[in-house]
Amino acid sequence: MIKIETKQDYYSAMAEIETYLGKGFGGLSVAEDKRLEELSTAVEVWEKTNFPIPKQASIPDLLNYIMRERNVTQSKLSEELDVSKSNLSAILSGKKRVNLDLVRSLHSKFKLDGNMLLELL
Repeated sequence: MIKIETKQDYYSAMAEIETYLGKGFGGLSVAEDKRLEELSTAVEVWEKTNFPIPKQASIPDLLNYIMRERNVTQSKLSEELDVSKSNLSAILSGKKRVNLDLVRSLHSKFKLDGNMLLELL
C-alpha cells in the first residue's frame, strides 16, 4: 500500500497519475491499472487530511459576514432587513431557523443570488 507523507510525495503521485490518465484507461496494462488505483487511494487519503473541504456556509455565517464587511451592528442589520432584533439574534445564534421573508430581504436589499440563498437553507 502506498502512503503519501509529504507534499513532495503528493506532487509525485499526482504527476504519475497524470501520465496514466494521459494513456487513457483502455491503454493501461493490468499493472498500471493497479498502480493507478493505489495512487488514487493514497492521494484521496492525503487530500482528506491536508485539503479538507470546508463546510458549506450558512445563512448565519452570511449575516455575520455582511455585518463585518459593512461594519454594522445586529441592530442596524435588523432594521435594514426589516426583521426584529430578537429574531435576528435567534437566527444568528442558531436558536431559530431562517424564514423565507429573511431570504427575500437578503436577496432584494443586498442583491444576493436567490439560488445561492436557497442552497444555504
